[in-house]
Amino acid sequence: MQRLFERFNAVLNDRGYLAIGGQIVDATVIETRRPRLTSKEKATIKGGGTPEHRSKAKHAQMDRAGR
Repeated sequence: MQRLFERFNAVLNDRGYLAIGGQIVDATVIETRRPRLTSKEKATIKGGGTPEHRSKAKHAQMDRAGR
């Protein structure tokens, strides 16, 4: 395993990169529920507001920036 990392580091150095340290990160992408919004709610959200009847918990679960 050590030889593999040394070889990888050599390739990086040849291309002008310097590997100082590293970390392996695992990411999982999941599909979230799709909100069922009325046209009035959509307009309110696009305008930067929050529909009146929405609870704080429901508001926290909504991805308002994702498109």
